[in-house]
Amino acid sequence: MGSTLTSIMKLILVPGLLALALTTSFAAEPQFGLGLDYGVYLPTSASLKTAFGKQWTRIGISPVSISKSKNTRFDFDMNIISRSQNGNRLTMYVPSFGLVTGLKNEQDIAPYFALRGGPTYVDYRISSVSKREWLVNTNAELGFTVRDRLRFYARYDLFTKRNGLDFSGFSINASVLAFRF
Repeated sequence: MGSTLTSIMKLILVPGLLALALTTSFAAEPQFGLGLDYGVYLPTSASLKTAFGKQWTRIGISPVSISKSKNTRFDFDMNIISRSQNGNRLTMYVPSFGLVTGLKNEQDIAPYFALRGGPTYVDYRISSVSKREWLVNTNAELGFTVRDRLRFYARYDLFTKRNGLDFSGFSINASVLAFRF
């Protein structure tokens, strides 16, 4: 029983102390924040609008804190776009990596521009055609953060075309700070 209790304490105590050390070392000046994103995706393809409707759901995770300076830095995000309608279904996993730059040196509201790209995994069934394939994504985003806690942005995603389908589209999104490191 003593060795079991010791093992349990090690499993709790060591990660707990490590987490405490990391949070206190970053507590003075938070460096990074992750936000939970929600948005509306508007596909540009007439055939996809017919199959799935004009508005799709977009959820994701991305940095919320955008540099208030005009410096350019590395950026990333991960989005899931999904829709199901009339027996058709679609799910897209869209990680992207690129650069973001602040457009103004503002304290409370910081406008920015981002340009990213990456692979996209798409799983869909339209009528009797069912496919799982990889696409390439390039996206451009224009938005602003509010006090490093909220972010509002518009984005255009350009995807490679496959099997006569173009998954490209425009989205309007909001992100709220969920985790700060």
